[in-house]
Amino acid sequence: VTLRSKSWPWPLTLEAAKVVAQSMGPCHDNLKVSADLLKTLFEVPDGALHPDLVLVAGSSGHRSRIGAHKAILASFSDFFRLKFHGAYRDSAESLVEVSWSPDVVRAALQFLYTGSCELDVAVLGDVMVMADFWQANELADAAAKSWYALPMVHQLEVLSNLDETSTVPKAMVGALVESLTLSFQRAANELIRDGPSRQLLREMGDWLCHTPGACLDRLKHWLSLEEEELRVAVEHFMRSALQAANSSEDLRKLLRPRALKSWLPPAMLQRLAFHFIEHEPAFKEEEQVAFWVTWCTSGGFSCDTLVEIYEAIAAATNARAPLLTLVGGDPKVAPALPEDQVARIQRLLMGLKRAFGVALAEQSYVSDESRFWQRWTQGTVPNDMLQHAAQCLGFSALHGRPFPAVSPAVVRAALSEALAKAEVAMLAVQGPKAVEGLYQRKGQKFQCQKGQETLMLMYTEQQTGKKDDKKLNIIWNGLPVDEWKKAKGIWSIQTAGSDEVTPPLAVLLSRQVPWGLAKSHWWLPDAEGRFKLEPSMAVELDEISDAEASKLKHSLISQHLPELLEVVDSPAARKLCQALQRERAEAERAEREKQNASDAVRCEEDSSEWQQAARVFDTAAAQLCQILQELQGADASIRRRLLAKKRRLETDENFVAALKRLEREDGRS
Repeated sequence: VTLRSKSWPWPLTLEAAKVVAQSMGPCHDNLKVSADLLKTLFEVPDGALHPDLVLVAGSSGHRSRIGAHKAILASFSDFFRLKFHGAYRDSAESLVEVSWSPDVVRAALQFLYTGSCELDVAVLGDVMVMADFWQANELADAAAKSWYALPMVHQLEVLSNLDETSTVPKAMVGALVESLTLSFQRAANELIRDGPSRQLLREMGDWLCHTPGACLDRLKHWLSLEEEELRVAVEHFMRSALQAANSSEDLRKLLRPRALKSWLPPAMLQRLAFHFIEHEPAFKEEEQVAFWVTWCTSGGFSCDTLVEIYEAIAAATNARAPLLTLVGGDPKVAPALPEDQVARIQRLLMGLKRAFGVALAEQSYVSDESRFWQRWTQGTVPNDMLQHAAQCLGFSALHGRPFPAVSPAVVRAALSEALAKAEVAMLAVQGPKAVEGLYQRKGQKFQCQKGQETLMLMYTEQQTGKKDDKKLNIIWNGLPVDEWKKAKGIWSIQTAGSDEVTPPLAVLLSRQVPWGLAKSHWWLPDAEGRFKLEPSMAVELDEISDAEASKLKHSLISQHLPELLEVVDSPAARKLCQALQRERAEAERAEREKQNASDAVRCEEDSSEWQQAARVFDTAAAQLCQILQELQGADASIRRRLLAKKRRLETDENFVAALKRLEREDGRS
């Protein structure tokens, strides 16, 4: 904001500027000081030109020295007039400490010397308080005019910097709150038109994206006061905006970001959500999700509140569904939903669970939801929703994003999801000795060396519906014909180099990968060559690629690995955690060795023997440097004398002993 005085320059200030100008050098008694000359006496950021007073502004560690002139300050402020004129003991002081920030002091001085100043709206309240303390009436009047004329977003910014400790007069704070209340009431009524209210949402979104968390907490405090009409006005405005968004894509884009909810207290967010659950359906006739539901899942709600909202939506959706009336039936039997209606509701709610599960995961990254996740195993949250949350966490971990504060059980589930999507490097086959072992990835196949033989685990796509005369269509004895024909792909283990008429060592009639979460049913030939189900055979993920393993290790950077190792159940997850545990132990050992070596060197350097050797070496080194400088340009006789002196220094017993002592220490360290 800009503070400006129409009556500047003030007569007393001009007279003071004349005194200052005369003190800088010879001046005519009839010198006329203009506004331009007064402006030249001020230089930002150092303050006044040739000052006789320095204002030390700011707190410890962030202090700035700003120059000023006593005479000009005294013409502007009754406080400084009394301080610098009269019989006060500090009238001759040239250094004055002030408690306000440097930005506030610079703005006040700029206003004094130039008649205007620009300052951040967040410190406008501090300028008003300082003007009142300094008894600078012109500055106080200009700040008050700007205070009452602030746009809504700037008013919110000022309010976000006020709390119980603020020294801004209560009347002015009350006027600010009242002005905001009326503005939000007007904005709620204007939302039906593409006018100022929509521009307000744009400006609020831009400002809230860059607002510090402490300021957001202050706004939440103001909106949590039960007796405040501002809370009612803001809640009405947000409710009106969400209703208007049903028919406006522009409003939906403005309301969707998380930032536009970051300043609202949790209780208000919850009331808004349950208002729409009670009065509006969550799904439209064309099975689209209502915008207010999307608004709930786009961030800002705690995990506990998200679960409550989903359960309320599910109950309301079932309650709004048309019931099947039993004509002529038993009146004691309650009417039921038609089967197609039940399937439709289940399908809609399943999609909603996915959206809320993703919202649970994202909320965990921006706030501490550890207590919520500790209840993972207590059955208080729908399992499907938690599964979708684990998928989202696992996908993020696969890209190296560290896990939020969640329980080890949640990390285990997320790791399972991540490993199921990771690039496989090695598989472990368990079962009969003929096929068991570790199969390493080679292109699109997996190979295992067993003695002189090489086994290959591979996938073959079935050419269903197409006839290839050049390819034999063999169905091995014992395999179910119907399942063979329905299978879109086949996994098999066979000896490298075998042809298509050689029976494989194992067969899986499935397109799904035989490792991970999916259960597999392998068929193995018996002694007579007839294929039978082998329940003991299983394929598990053993290792993933180095690149993705590195990313998953980074995602586990904040996890307590001993606790995690107690709950992980897959070999790949266990190997990953154990590898990370070894890396941590190695890093800690290297750090301890480095610290011990540093401590040993420091102890050695503290000894009197080492310090004496260092003094001898430094003295000799200084003398040698002097000799080398004198050698430059010296004649032959002087050069011989200097070189002889150099040899004496280099062979001196004390110097040689000191050098050996220091070299021994450097080599050891």
